[in-house]
Amino acid sequence: MNDEKLEMSSVVLIDTIQKAIGKIQKKEEELSRDFISDVELRERLGISRTTLYNWRKEGIIPYKRIGNKLFYQWKAIKKIMGDL
Repeated sequence: MNDEKLEMSSVVLIDTIQKAIGKIQKKEEELSRDFISDVELRERLGISRTTLYNWRKEGIIPYKRIGNKLFYQWKAIKKIMGDL
């Protein structure tokens, strides 16, 4: 009986993890429509990883963190860059 409970708990845990991963992936897809990635922003602006880090740290540019990925709203970045 204990083995059955353990197996059932494992199945429930795996299902919960898969659902959470699915939600994160969906959120990333939604953000990617209006937002660009860290790498893409650096390429577009021609800046280094350190510069972008410093801008985030100093609050110069807004960003969203989803899991371990960073996203930037391109429209907001263009506006900020025009103001600098």
